Amino acid sequence: MIQQHLKTCFDNLVKLDIQELDIIAMFSNEGERVPFSKVQKARGQVEQWLDSVQGAMRETLYRLMKQGLNDYANSERKQWVLTHIGQVVATIAQISWCSTSEYYINEMSNNPFALQEWYDMNESQLGQLTELVRGKLTSLQRKIIVALVTTDVHARDIIEDLVKSNVSSIYDFAW
Repeated sequence: MIQQHLKTCFDNLVKLDIQELDIIAMFSNEGERVPFSKVQKARGQVEQWLDSVQGAMRETLYRLMKQGLNDYANSERKQWVLTHIGQVVATIAQISWCSTSEYYINEMSNNPFALQEWYDMNESQLGQLTELVRGKLTSLQRKIIVALVTTDVHARDIIEDLVKSNVSSIYDFAW
């Protein structure tokens, strides 16, 4: 009975996978199924078990983010995108872009072309995602990659503006 109200309680949570009062996974509006790290019980007062579901969401996403960050550092981005849930892809890609951008801005003192090199890498990453989109993907994979392409285009444009503004320090106002 609570299923119909989930999307008003939680962002983009539209359904719980409940089997005999055991809550084992959550579903996004895009149909992405994310299994909980630990099975939750739908017993007792609804406020109490929904609170435990919220805790399980946090714990599960924390674990998946941590794994996604580790995998990002140790695999090709093109493959990484295909093996993680959408929220992890969106979040980790932004974390990585920001820290890598700061790295290249700091490198400007040693290499005046560092930021341009980072721009070129952004272009290359976009090209790899474009190749993926042209290939055979599930509907969900396509949605994740299209969302990432949108974010990456914006990120590339920011780097382009930083290059044009001759940004050479992470303390520059433009950054």
